Amino acid sequence: MNIDYSQFTKQLVDFQKMSFANWLNAFGMVRDQAASAMETVLGQNAYIPAQVGDAMREWFAVCRQEQLRFKDFVDQGFSNMEPFTGRTPKTAPTGSKK
Repeated sequence: MNIDYSQFTKQLVDFQKMSFANWLNAFGMVRDQAASAMETVLGQNAYIPAQVGDAMREWFAVCRQEQLRFKDFVDQGFSNMEPFTGRTPKTAPTGSKK
């Protein structure tokens, strides 16, 4: 039995990359939907002080920044796996935009 472990590892890493990207996109959509719902509630409720709305908007902005930082961290981990797949390592881009 002749198994090409580098090909198997490449397929495994590619699957994990795709799964992570899909999960991260779904998480981003949920976060964006929650932010949109929050804006709707804040816009329709005059009893919520402006400072509360500002704090919540800042919190959502921090969540977005940390999601991007987490993505960069995981992408760097995937780049570290490149030598085991027979590919040349690529540096992960920093400061991804979304």
